[in-house]
Amino acid sequence: MTYPVGVPAAALASLANLIDEFEDELGEGPPTLGEFLDILDDSVPAGEAMIGRFERPRFAATLAGGRRYRRPGVSRAADLNDAVYVEANGLLAALADAAYAGTGQRVTLGVLAAGIAAAVRAGHTQFADAAARDVVGVTARGRRIRVRAEPGDVIAIPADSGEYYHLVVALNSDSTFGLSVGALVGRVAGPTLDHLAAEPVALPYGQYIDQDLISNETWPIVGRRDDLRALWPAVTEVYYNWHEPEPGSFASAGEPPGNTTRLVLDAEEARTVGILDGSYSQCWYPASYVKFLDQRNPEHHQTS
Repeated sequence: MTYPVGVPAAALASLANLIDEFEDELGEGPPTLGEFLDILDDSVPAGEAMIGRFERPRFAATLAGGRRYRRPGVSRAADLNDAVYVEANGLLAALADAAYAGTGQRVTLGVLAAGIAAAVRAGHTQFADAAARDVVGVTARGRRIRVRAEPGDVIAIPADSGEYYHLVVALNSDSTFGLSVGALVGRVAGPTLDHLAAEPVALPYGQYIDQDLISNETWPIVGRRDDLRALWPAVTEVYYNWHEPEPGSFASAGEPPGNTTRLVLDAEEARTVGILDGSYSQCWYPASYVKFLDQRNPEHHQTS
């Protein structure tokens, strides 16, 4: 795998600072390649550019001639203070941000590893047991952490235009129909709570959504506001029988997994939840839910 863009200057600066900080702190020359990899193992960023978060990954290097580098048994990485790890995180974050900006694709561990190899060569980095020219490749393996939203979490969902985000609040834990959420009125300029109104307004009625894009952080959890759950009823109802409603009604509604408790007699409710135009889904999948929010959420923003 190759790194898809040029190595950014910020990454090279962090790499040089990392080596300098290591030498200054221990006073014993540069790190071995293995110590360098040990440091990076503990420094992988978890920002928007990355495809997800990972349990401590492990990087490996390939040397000239196809030889696999073996880390020395003793590492000084555990003796270091935070300064070296701050620079390591800066190196990896700069590589991830540049690749994301250049391709529009969130960055995998493989792309990040290729960026490390490219940065080492571009920076002519000298290790205690290897030179930059000796490092022909870096690979990585690691298990992605699957994120699950909990009641009170606020999730940012990109609008279809890509410019703004819808904010939705997790209302209840997963059920047969998915995660219960409620959407806030207005779109915000970024995946953050910074622009949330002092008194947020809710779009009426909650929905059930699939968690896949929350789990891989395409829809990131941006904060927690348990108090916002009070903007919606305690139970998110599911609608049934909208194709064959009772006379004078539009559908039946009730608590999942199928307990019908009332008839929907209000045309405005039926319109808002998507029964009248046929868009309603008992569990919304990502593309259809974004379309639903785009149609029902106005263009103005939440304001502080």
